[in-house]
Amino acid sequence: MYIIKSTSNEDGSRPPITSWGNYEIPNGYIECKEELIGDFVRFNGFVNTTIENDIVIALTENTDAREVYILDCEKEKEQSDIKKQIALLKGNLNATDYQAIKFAEGWLSEEEYAPIKEQRQLWRNEINSLESVGG
Repeated sequence: MYIIKSTSNEDGSRPPITSWGNYEIPNGYIECKEELIGDFVRFNGFVNTTIENDIVIALTENTDAREVYILDCEKEKEQSDIKKQIALLKGNLNATDYQAIKFAEGWLSEEEYAPIKEQRQLWRNEINSLESVGG
């Protein structure tokens, strides 16, 4: 006998179909035909169930939930990439802080410091831009 969770998870997916012994089906699960395992895998667990006589006889793809999940994953990756880029840019600023200090203390001339100052401002502008889109 095989069982599947009778309701979807919050994201619309379900835990895998599970082999179950000849004892009572746990609360929240329902018997499921073994031949549906392939459909379950094909739809990555994002399935709707068709039930007859307390047995799942068919699985169809829950496309809406799967699409939302995929978009959420893409959004998380994008946010992660933005945070990494911001961290890199802040690292660049930190790495050139000593030159800003040398300039402030008079050890670098305006002419020597000008390209560094310009680059640091470009990094700040990029950080601000990335933070405005959700970093």
